[in-house]
Amino acid sequence: MNVANLCISTAWGGLEMSSVKMTRLFHQAGHRSIEICQPDTPIHKALLEQGLQARTVTAGKYFSPPATRFIRQQLIDQQIEALFLHSMRDIWIARPALIGLPHIRFFGFARMFFKNISKKDLLHAWLYRRLDRMIALSHIQKGFLADCLPVDKFEIIPNGVDTERFQPRPRRDDIRKSWGVRPENFLFGLIGRLDRQKGSLEFVQAAAEILKTHPQARFALVGGNTIGEGDFDREIRALLTSHGLGTQVVLTEFRKDIPDVMNALDVFVMPSYEENFANVLLEALASGLPVIGTDSGGTPEILDRGETGLLCAPQSFASLAEAMRRLLDDPELTQVLRRRARAKAEREYDMRKVFARIETLAQGKFA
Repeated sequence: MNVANLCISTAWGGLEMSSVKMTRLFHQAGHRSIEICQPDTPIHKALLEQGLQARTVTAGKYFSPPATRFIRQQLIDQQIEALFLHSMRDIWIARPALIGLPHIRFFGFARMFFKNISKKDLLHAWLYRRLDRMIALSHIQKGFLADCLPVDKFEIIPNGVDTERFQPRPRRDDIRKSWGVRPENFLFGLIGRLDRQKGSLEFVQAAAEILKTHPQARFALVGGNTIGEGDFDREIRALLTSHGLGTQVVLTEFRKDIPDVMNALDVFVMPSYEENFANVLLEALASGLPVIGTDSGGTPEILDRGETGLLCAPQSFASLAEAMRRLLDDPELTQVLRRRARAKAEREYDMRKVFARIETLAQGKFA
């Protein structure tokens, strides 16, 4: 089977990483797999580093007739049978490319939440109704999408995680030591680019609250500035200084050794204001970490409404601190959540199981 993935984004986050991962998985499964992306972007560089086939085109965010012509020619020349969009914004340039090519199966990963908007006009109906399936990551997201978009053909397939790369291993005391964290310290970690929406400020504020009663607790913010956030790291550093948290809270730059970092933590924290279906949360579950997430977006579904991990209110450092305190004060609960986390990852989010469902769709085998 010949498969194409399309992602015009110039950023490098979970969405973009997922597009490269899908290109690689189809290739490893024995299919002819290409990705259409913009030149000299993180996606393009990742494809080249992994020896995957890239086709590059310069495109704008919405209408881009030259890009549409290029995509159409690639679909024809490469005899593509299934096309996947990884950002639904790209439907504006992909849909016209499919005119007169009804044999190509067309899928879109809906990785963002749509809320309180309506895109059911005639133009959007023409764009979206060409999709064979829109792939929603959760039941919660599907409900919002159905309310906002002219789509009635959904498939709910979650993100997947490599449960061999991410798994419980002996604690990485070498990483902890490099951060000034002692073996007896209890370490909470937030892994992700510094971003206001990721709850970085609330994480620091919660740390200040916890340290009043649990001085042996430690905290790590792992990840550099988000592109476009400017000097947000300065705001974080200023907050650390104002609370006198120079040694208790570690602030690192972006790291690639995330499986090792996971194994250095005692608890993973994701206080994002709203995440659709965060890959890093799945990686934490697969690593067997007790997790704390916010009661918003797709996170409650991943954490089984608080059974697989703790939930706190979004944008509330007090609620986050309360969840942290529960784990500090209840070692038995911490161990229970460790076991549930790993079991959930193996049962529902193992990448092999998830990809098998996507591969079935690509082959035109619809439920």
